[in-house]
Amino acid sequence: MSEQVIRLYHIINILPRHPQMTLTIPNLQDQLLDKGYSVGIRTLQRDMNALESIFVGISCKKRSDRSVCWFWAEDAPIQVSKLTLKQNWVDESGQSKSTGPSASNENYFFNAV
Repeated sequence: MSEQVIRLYHIINILPRHPQMTLTIPNLQDQLLDKGYSVGIRTLQRDMNALESIFVGISCKKRSDRSVCWFWAEDAPIQVSKLTLKQNWVDESGQSKSTGPSASNENYFFNAV
């Protein structure tokens, strides 16, 4: 589960603002591979459909060649550059701790800073 959350975080940050540029699933797959994530086309299609249903502003358009291009809408109500992924846990002394992305723990949430 945590690998998927971190992958989704990277996808959110990779997606460009429309109309500057759009991203197809194979392009997204290549960019994720550069970050160390080997993901199949169908998995990315499911990820993008899930993100589109969660985040207002992630959208897609179908091109004449039947490919689908993904992007953040120009008027999306979120500033992606300020979106971080935090990991929270309680250490042995009872202190609350948090860090950035890692696959070691399961308690993640997106935080707009």
